[in-house]
Amino acid sequence: MDKVVIVQNNIRGTLKDGTEFTTIAPDAPSNDRDLYTRLSEKGVTISAENPPEPPWWQTLLTSLIPIALLIGFLVLHHAAVPDGRRAHDELRQVARAPHGER
Repeated sequence: MDKVVIVQNNIRGTLKDGTEFTTIAPDAPSNDRDLYTRLSEKGVTISAENPPEPPWWQTLLTSLIPIALLIGFLVLHHAAVPDGRRAHDELRQVARAPHGER
């Protein structure tokens, strides 16, 4: 091997003849302390990368979907009880009316 790039438990690299390979470590490479030592002893260049970030639109959608669902629920709930305010106003008028006008 010539070099390896480790991203979490994905390992991709290049052999000395230029052949590229990709493999998956069963455990995260940080659990195998000897892996780095063995690769370094063989003169393999080791580098690590952060996992790729999700696209901005995916992050935005996952943030907005719960808010949109909540707003949708509130709108549907309000639409299902259209006379709620009117009934409340009628009760207030009855409560305010003098005893003889009921």
